[in-house]
Amino acid sequence: MRKLIAVGLLIAGLAVAGPAVAADTSPSLKQAMTQFGLIGEWAAHCSLPPSGNNAHTHWSANSDTAGELFTDFGGGQTMSYAATAAELLGADQIRIDLLDNQDKSQLELIITKQDGRVRTLSSVQSNGRVLIKNGKFTSDGTDTIAQERCN
Repeated sequence: MRKLIAVGLLIAGLAVAGPAVAADTSPSLKQAMTQFGLIGEWAAHCSLPPSGNNAHTHWSANSDTAGELFTDFGGGQTMSYAATAAELLGADQIRIDLLDNQDKSQLELIITKQDGRVRTLSSVQSNGRVLIKNGKFTSDGTDTIAQERCN
């Protein structure tokens, strides 16, 4: 009898939890990056080589749950982050969680797309330090650079 009650509770629990699990239709990291159109190479001026003023940024998604941001600043200077989560915030914005491949620090980026160009609207470290707010670097107030698709 106890076994029947336990099985009944298990089936009832699955009946309640099943629809909740099935209802999660949010896109995976790869799907969100693909739908947003972020995967590929971006730069302010694609025809010019990477430099401090013209970084070439490459976004990729190796699986539904893992991606990468690789930025080439020229002169052998690069940075690399693992993309660990992505969420569409609308047709023109995406939130991406990043993990620095060197020091393991975490960032949350919000990127916007306008007229086929992307730029970072917000960058916040996991400790709450804001690096970019409203599309401007908090250190000096300059605008983030809009990048065009290179490929």
